[in-house]
Amino acid sequence: MSDEYPRHDEAESNGTRSIDPDSLRERADVEFEETTTVHEDRDHFESHGHDVAVVGVTNGAGDVCLFVNEDAAFAGLPWAAVADGDWITGAHSSIEDWCTGEGVDIVVEEPILVRRVEHEVAGEDGVKATTHTILFRAAPVESDPDLSNVTGAEDWTAGWFDGVPNDADQTPPDVAADVRRFV
Repeated sequence: MSDEYPRHDEAESNGTRSIDPDSLRERADVEFEETTTVHEDRDHFESHGHDVAVVGVTNGAGDVCLFVNEDAAFAGLPWAAVADGDWITGAHSSIEDWCTGEGVDIVVEEPILVRRVEHEVAGEDGVKATTHTILFRAAPVESDPDLSNVTGAEDWTAGWFDGVPNDADQTPPDVAADVRRFV
């Protein structure tokens, strides 16, 4: 049985909104990946130096909610930057930020993956920062919400998919692997 993580406004009142990503290493039901990324310069590093919550929302048919940019041939799960370790708000914000028009209410069920990245800058000594991405499993409050009226950020559309669309061939391998965890 998985723990349910309440909406961020509910979580604030009961103190369940903060998660220590490194503490999830001990959970058998959460994968933990560690990598080091060397950035070409400090500007590139600073654009990638934040924690991220990624959410895999699946419907009753087992399809996953993806946002697709047809011009860029890219598809991905909703995500949001996380501020001050508030992973639950980040998870809910991923849906709220990406879904405009008719929103999709979700229940964040459980974390399934932590990706810990140590960031270095080429030519400089040592790790400059450590960031985490937590991939959460989530479900819509309605069993099969209609996404036809949901639009994402500019140039992105939402839909239910049984995998990465064939025409989204520019989707990075790690993003495609995250999608496959849900379908």
